[in-house]
Amino acid sequence: GMISAIAEAASGSSLRVLEDRVLSYRQPIEQSLSAIGVIVESHGKFRLRPLTLPMLSCPDGKDFQSQLPPGYQGKYDYSFGVPLKILVGNYRDKGRGGTKISLNKGSRSFEKLARRSNLHREFYYAKISPPTWQDIELDRSRSERQGGKIFSNRYKFVRIQKKNEDVLIYQRSNGVRFYTGDGLPEHKIDKRECIRGVFRIMGGSDRDLPGTVKHETFVPYPDLPDWSRYDLEIPEAVRERFEKLADERTDADNSLPYQPWNVDRSHSDEEESVRLRRLKDGDLVFFRLDDNGNVCEISYSANWRGSPQVEAMPRNGEDETGKIPAAGQADSQDRRVLATVHRFFERLGDGIDKEVLPFHRHRKKISPAELLFGFVEERGQEETPDTAALAYASRLRFSNALLQPDQKNDDPFLAAVPLKILDTPKPPSPALYFKHKNGTGFIAKSDLNPHRHEPQGRKFYLHQRDSESEPWRTWITEGKEARWKQKVKITPLRRELTFYFHVDFNNLTGYELGMLCYALQPGDGFQHKIGMGKPIGLGSVKIEPLVLYSIDRAARYRSFNPFGEPRYHAAQFLNNVTSIDELPQKYRYEGVEEDSGKKSLAEIADGFKKTMDKAVERAIQLLGDPSKVTSPVHTPLRQHRRNINDKTLGDSDKRLMELERRHIEEKTYEWFRENDKIGENQKKRPQEEKRKPQSLTPLDANTTTLPKLKRN
Repeated sequence: GMISAIAEAASGSSLRVLEDRVLSYRQPIEQSLSAIGVIVESHGKFRLRPLTLPMLSCPDGKDFQSQLPPGYQGKYDYSFGVPLKILVGNYRDKGRGGTKISLNKGSRSFEKLARRSNLHREFYYAKISPPTWQDIELDRSRSERQGGKIFSNRYKFVRIQKKNEDVLIYQRSNGVRFYTGDGLPEHKIDKRECIRGVFRIMGGSDRDLPGTVKHETFVPYPDLPDWSRYDLEIPEAVRERFEKLADERTDADNSLPYQPWNVDRSHSDEEESVRLRRLKDGDLVFFRLDDNGNVCEISYSANWRGSPQVEAMPRNGEDETGKIPAAGQADSQDRRVLATVHRFFERLGDGIDKEVLPFHRHRKKISPAELLFGFVEERGQEETPDTAALAYASRLRFSNALLQPDQKNDDPFLAAVPLKILDTPKPPSPALYFKHKNGTGFIAKSDLNPHRHEPQGRKFYLHQRDSESEPWRTWITEGKEARWKQKVKITPLRRELTFYFHVDFNNLTGYELGMLCYALQPGDGFQHKIGMGKPIGLGSVKIEPLVLYSIDRAARYRSFNPFGEPRYHAAQFLNNVTSIDELPQKYRYEGVEEDSGKKSLAEIADGFKKTMDKAVERAIQLLGDPSKVTSPVHTPLRQHRRNINDKTLGDSDKRLMELERRHIEEKTYEWFRENDKIGENQKKRPQEEKRKPQSLTPLDANTTTLPKLKRN
């Protein structure tokens, strides 16, 4: 892998390994979903039943009813009042019958409520007056206002002063009692005076939710004679996008995405579907409708995942245009699919070139690195294994690398050490991984589009500076911040150890032999990266080819004693080797008949190097030369925000050193969040935002220094 990565890049070959993951990101708050509905299964198909309205923004001088978006009009029943979600919290168990169920996390009554409401879909009844549009407007007009804030006892309003708008978010419960159907005291309370609904409970004894979560949601679900007339079709493309985004989160963490607590995910089919999140009858989901009233997005949470999208099938029979319907603009034939890593790489440059992807059934060519190192055809989940996958064996065989004999007397290992968390900025992270096809500048995650942007290239890790002492060691070892479950302990090898290995090959052309020699030693100062901990400074190795042996098979077969003659018939000494006696004993033992003399590795690789792209050649030289690294290597960081006079860390120098060490490991996402914020502010308020968002400068044939990212 270490050698083939260089060979692939240097020869412009297809990527032999490239995970086709969904590129997702947390949606900005202004794009969050707020309407809630329930999934209804009918005749083997899932439909959406709208239950509550989305948040409504209303300018001064207007009423909320008039601001309901066109797509949501006619989609709700108002006979039981305006369908607003009701937020509840901080209420306690009062025993049987009329109960106030406690929301203290982990309490018995809370978990009982979660099981009955989420798992068994049990209805509850709230003794609360159904709101009307007139009630909402009256309460809005009477509510006290202070400094842009609105204080209402019945509804949650938010004031957006810059737009002179009020936002209606939800109805308050004000400590109202919630009754189960069998616990409703019929002689005291008439069901007609109550709102029937279900609880959406997100907290639980096994959930680590933010401390800011103070409430849960009661979703009105009136008892209507014919609910089906409000049910909406969920387009197949919408369902597929939802499932792929959910799967992407599950792959990262099996507990994600969060669903209502204690929801039963059991299925009757294969076990894998239990792990994956799939829609079920009765699921409460957030949703968005387009202007025509079609479902264009569903999710388990209000602040869901976003992803670049492209048209799956061109409407006019031509190539994809890259025009993506904005949220709220999809039609009933929504064809948008998520733009995965492969969709971006196949659009490097102009047009579509699927030859750059790992070998698949649509490929027409085999690239140079694949011919040398081999490949196995990738199969998609949707492809049936009706025929055997194509495979091509490598013509190279790498031996184990063995420690130089005279170094075995000393312990080659250092003391065990706990590593920093081995994470890396996850795609899409456009500031690092993507660039404009035409022009330069900041790329917002929500703007990322395979028709306008392309990957920076192949990923290589930088070396650490020699002045860095144990850059891989974690310095956060106490408290929750240590996050030991995400860390590993290793016993690294000492510096300056020498290992010997050999590479056997068969029937290589001059070009292929040149590619192999170049990949082994691209330059005098070049160092490869191998093994665990590459992002944090481990694994830097220098490879020095010593000799090129060749076998004359025709001469061997003409010999009367083929087993009594040396295996190799010729040797070309490379670099500083002048004699076979300078090699380890195992390589002297097989001997040579003829000494072919001295030849430099550069001469052998010269024919291949002449075919290389100059920008790629320059990038490889810069990335592999530790002397070109002039700054510390770590995830980009924000400026220190701690008190410079903090006395708990001792004297000033020690305090600053410890602060820096912790800063490198803590909240590594903050730089990216702040950079995105700067970029968005520049687009919206360029006169106010004086800072400029940063992105990694692409390398080209004229680059002389490695680009840096500044702290923001």
